[in-house]
Amino acid sequence: MSGRSLTLRLLAAGFVAMLAALALAGFALAFLFERHVERRAVAEADPQLRTLIAGSSLSETGALTVATPPGDPQFAEAYSGLYWQIQSDGIVLARSRSLWDEEISLPPDEVPDGGVHVHDVKGPRGATLLAVERSVLLTSGGVARVYRMVVTRDRAEIERARNAFSRDLTVALTLLGVVLAAASVAQIRFGLRPLNAIRDELHHVRSGAQLRLPAVFPREVIPLADEINVLLDERDIAIEQARGRAADLAHGLKTPLTALNADARKLRERGQIDIADDIEALGAMMHRNVLRELMRARIVGRRGGAPLVRIRPVAEAVAAVVAKTPAATGKAFEFDIDSDFSLSIDRADLEELLGNLIENATRHAVSTVRIRVGADRNALRLAVCDDGQGLEPDQMTRLMRRGEQQTTSSDGAGLGLSIARELVEAYGGTIWLGRSDLGGLSVEVSVPYLNRN
Repeated sequence: MSGRSLTLRLLAAGFVAMLAALALAGFALAFLFERHVERRAVAEADPQLRTLIAGSSLSETGALTVATPPGDPQFAEAYSGLYWQIQSDGIVLARSRSLWDEEISLPPDEVPDGGVHVHDVKGPRGATLLAVERSVLLTSGGVARVYRMVVTRDRAEIERARNAFSRDLTVALTLLGVVLAAASVAQIRFGLRPLNAIRDELHHVRSGAQLRLPAVFPREVIPLADEINVLLDERDIAIEQARGRAADLAHGLKTPLTALNADARKLRERGQIDIADDIEALGAMMHRNVLRELMRARIVGRRGGAPLVRIRPVAEAVAAVVAKTPAATGKAFEFDIDSDFSLSIDRADLEELLGNLIENATRHAVSTVRIRVGADRNALRLAVCDDGQGLEPDQMTRLMRRGEQQTTSSDGAGLGLSIARELVEAYGGTIWLGRSDLGGLSVEVSVPYLNRN
């Protein structure tokens, strides 16, 4: 796919959007999971804090005692990450054994009596702790004091849970991304299938299997197909107009040529033979050019849009006509053509092509003219061979060189070959000369878009 590929652009845009969406979803889910774990930690700490509050009391002397501390075993394990502490006026009065010889430094805070405050504090060994704190008012000997009671959990546990979740989430999102990418590729290929169908239908138009694009495409693509059909219609109109102008010009020259030949005959009758010969040669050359341009006007734009024509019946019919000419007396025609070979070509053009080639071969043959048709993967190959004297390689090269002035005999052999080449090239084919297996000349033609049933 090139840089201008529509498929590539859609895939690139889809992949970028998909990666952005998956990345955003990953960050959002990881954040929400962390918030959920944090809320769970706070919910677990709240009953532990209630237990701490319920088990704390003041003696008659005002000393704080904790009769029933929270029962989680981690409170007794040094630096376990789970701690509790009670302080008043900045002085730590009681703490869990898990703090060992450390204290939790609580920031200055005003927590209403009975209210819960959740915040982060620094704990042992520089750890960040999630603290759930309440302020409790206790009275002893008529004196009331505020005690800050806090239960904390190391945030590292929350981070470990989040990281584990993120790893699992990354694997899941990667698998999801692969599935979405495959679905995107399938969706784009399916969505662009009508464009491939238009390409195939255009190929059928070029090869002559059909004249226009059918109206069988999705609603979004039908306007494109309609515009292509309009363009094909306008092309046909322009071609017909060009044919008409060329034909009018060629036919317009016929009358002056007829008058010129008449003048040449008058000059010959008066004894001015040299001048008459020059005028007749000039008139013959102009006549050949007129015929050539008429042929070009007829075949221009002919490639594509032509029905399939079987080769053998046309070749036999043309040979039957040529066999009635004086040049065919005593000569045989051989056909090596599969009856199923067919070609997308106008029947009149095929008759013109075979007529010129068979007529030339008949004129130069000694006894046999052979018409052979074969095929390779992409083209039909037609050869017309004779058993005459043939041509030398340099003569073949000169005869086929485009633009080379040829010495054309009065019987029009050179013109016939030129017309044949124009016809073959109009259908995207090639023509060349060679030595036939009969010993004479072989004129071979290769025309693409063969249809063999």
